[in-house]
Amino acid sequence: RAADSAAFLHLDLAVENGTGGLAPARPLTWQVEYPGQDPEAQKDKLVWEIQVSERDVRALVPLVQVGAPRPGHRPPPGPAGPGAQPCSAPQELEILNTAPLTGVPRAVPVKLVAVEAGGGVAELTEPPGCESADKQVLQVSDACDAVFVGGKESRGARGARVDFWSRRLHASLRFTVWAPLLPLRVQLGDTALEQVRGWRLPG
Repeated sequence: RAADSAAFLHLDLAVENGTGGLAPARPLTWQVEYPGQDPEAQKDKLVWEIQVSERDVRALVPLVQVGAPRPGHRPPPGPAGPGAQPCSAPQELEILNTAPLTGVPRAVPVKLVAVEAGGGVAELTEPPGCESADKQVLQVSDACDAVFVGGKESRGARGARVDFWSRRLHASLRFTVWAPLLPLRVQLGDTALEQVRGWRLPG
């Protein structure tokens, strides 16, 4: 029977040498021994994985390029031009999926950074992980540096989520994806063709 009062274990850990930023998780193996317990008795060992870091990293933030230029499109100069800075996107972003019609993928560049307790921003030292919550709507690159639609998606959606993670830190972006309803149906009010003015008749 479990004891009425809960018992807590408090451990103080110290690292003697530097880790050079975010280090791989360090395993810590421990077991509990009680007074009067048979030394030969089987004891269950527990293993913890502890992340050791020289920085107090508090959050993982995905940055997106606001107003990213379309392929083949030259943005105008000024604040919204080539020098536009990436910014975080708490609001919902939008992607117009014209890839099924044009065959040209549409992509939104993404950059992941770690935010420290004092507000400092640092590069990630290890490759992050990422996944689209619905691959029928939205895709994410293997390097987690772009969210895109390539033409194989079957529908659009509002609030399509892409998740990012780096160790214990998690973040996500949400998109409204507009997609054409296929097959396209075109109706003409007048089906009779007329000659274009100024064009020479063939023959």
